[in-house]
Amino acid sequence: MKDLIKHILHQYIVESKENMGWRDVQTKTSDRLKTHTSVFFTKKFKYIVEVEEYDNHFYLVSFYPKLNKDWYDKQLTRKMYGQDYLDKYSYRTNENIPRRILSVLVEHISDIIKKDPLSSFGYFGAPDIKTDNDKDIFDTQRYRIYNQIMGKEFGSSHRVIGRPEYSGALLINRKVEKEFPEIVDYGLDILQTHL
Repeated sequence: MKDLIKHILHQYIVESKENMGWRDVQTKTSDRLKTHTSVFFTKKFKYIVEVEEYDNHFYLVSFYPKLNKDWYDKQLTRKMYGQDYLDKYSYRTNENIPRRILSVLVEHISDIIKKDPLSSFGYFGAPDIKTDNDKDIFDTQRYRIYNQIMGKEFGSSHRVIGRPEYSGALLINRKVEKEFPEIVDYGLDILQTHL
């Protein structure tokens, strides 16, 4: 497993948002947050990126491929019958381009940091399959890969704080944490609301 992670990270190349057809689609505002939605494209899929912007310069980042309604119906039926199922975050496209996709997301996080230098982030690493068992979400492969990439890319200005028990992590701004250590609990509370 570690060799696979190293292999993926070793092959990590820079892909730009522009090359992937990045578009900012909409921003929805509610009482608690703003949700910024963007899209980008691979040869076979359209990806949706959602960034939830909270108070205290905290952002929760998620992404997934756009799938048709029949796929969702099939997965719901599998879940209802107690079978293994997938959700939109767990789906594997089999395009074998994770480094390209992740480099686009790293670029987007970098853009947010440029606009908001006090920003901190949260994210999850989805399991490959779901069974409604807590073991599914424990220390997933995606979680470990995301943590390595985030630490490598942003380690000088941000600190990765992982929670393997639910495969969620924070990317906390080091300067903000010195002045406002409560940002860690604030971010963890937001992650908990998304479990």
